[in-house]
Amino acid sequence: MTGFVSAAVLLACLGALAGGQRRISPAFLLVLSMAPILVGFEMVCARLGPPPHSWAVYATAPAFTVGVLAVGWRGGEARVVPRSGHARVHPAALWGSQQIGLAVSALLVCGLTVTHFSIVGIPALSGNPEIERFNLGASGLFGLPSRGVLFGLPILATLCGVKYARLPGWVTGMVWAVFVLSRLALGFKGGLVEVLVVLFTVVLLRRGRVRPATVIAGLPLLALTMGYGTWIGNQYQTLARSGGASLGYVLDRLTIDAASPAWYSLVLGRTATQGDPAFGHDLRYFAAHYLGLGNGPTFAYDKIVSSYVTGTPLTGDSFLVPVTAGGAAYLINSVGAVLAVVVAGALGYAWQRCCDQIAATRRVPVGLVCITYILAARTFLLNGGGAYLAVNYGCALALLAIPYLVVVTLVRTLEMNDTRRRRRLPLPARSTPRPGSGSGPELCPVGPYQAAARVCPHGPEPRES
Repeated sequence: MTGFVSAAVLLACLGALAGGQRRISPAFLLVLSMAPILVGFEMVCARLGPPPHSWAVYATAPAFTVGVLAVGWRGGEARVVPRSGHARVHPAALWGSQQIGLAVSALLVCGLTVTHFSIVGIPALSGNPEIERFNLGASGLFGLPSRGVLFGLPILATLCGVKYARLPGWVTGMVWAVFVLSRLALGFKGGLVEVLVVLFTVVLLRRGRVRPATVIAGLPLLALTMGYGTWIGNQYQTLARSGGASLGYVLDRLTIDAASPAWYSLVLGRTATQGDPAFGHDLRYFAAHYLGLGNGPTFAYDKIVSSYVTGTPLTGDSFLVPVTAGGAAYLINSVGAVLAVVVAGALGYAWQRCCDQIAATRRVPVGLVCITYILAARTFLLNGGGAYLAVNYGCALALLAIPYLVVVTLVRTLEMNDTRRRRRLPLPARSTPRPGSGSGPELCPVGPYQAAARVCPHGPEPRES
């Protein structure tokens, strides 16, 4: 019976989304991704006992589902798919200046990606990828290269994927090639899983449903994902000592191991942060760590939870493996159990509103904001770390939007100046047709000394004597 309650809750949510939206939507994909974690949480609770406010963890997915469906109930654009199942999603066109601005942003992010790996090397090919994959901040430059790799590339890949028919082919090809290669080079077991998730999100945003041909075309990438995850996992020393990446390890990693930090987080509550909300604790930590503002905490919230999960001493010289407490536990320890469920519903409502805007809007900054939100909300609900995601996704959004706005403003200013200059130029002189034979219009005389400014309907009239 372990996992029965969570499975029933998730099946109800998936059925409500599929029936209410009449299609497989990005929200459906997100709730489906929650399934193994929620099942694992119930398994941990059955083994160790339920922690405080465990009911709010089970209520997060239904609250998010209600928020998504509320957009359609309020007359929004969620019901853009008729009963036949064919989506009426046509990405809006982009003007020439917008294409130039996006090309510049793409070149900047791809250049930062190359800079990052040229400085830190390729973790997947290093002697110890298990440790080197977390050495992301070593590229320096105020963290811009690492943020461009981790957060800027998925945002840009999603935008180029949705608008690929409205962009030069080399821009989309370059972004997606760098995106895939970067996930291979980072050395994470689930690196290509992120590529698959972004790819399916793009397909769902554009077409509204997954066609059989799309699924068949994605099977080679799925096989590559599984093969790469097995290969890179066997390069980890701890995993190699435990027998390698077997099927049992993968199942435990997706369920029990993914949900254990949430259980520990709820058991600890706010005692881990000396009574402070988790979100406020992390904000003070990042403000002191990145900006030097005040004396913030020594460790972020996820590292404190990692210390309890792994038994590693909470000291500066100890390597604390990053853990993911999940969005539900993070919200519960930030705003309380009841408000956590309310916030989950608000996240779902904003999620669907953003999904409706991404393909329909012609304003690229609006599209960037919406894509940033849906990627950040997905990562938060699955992994937690709200303050960390807010800071880093905000920096990635600025990294993409500011160069775009500067280039678009410059190009449009040059175009306006060119138009005004052309208007000020004198018009070329026109030759005046004279009466007589020929194909041109004839002036009609109205007296012995002047001619009218009208064209004679039947040719020149005889002159008066």
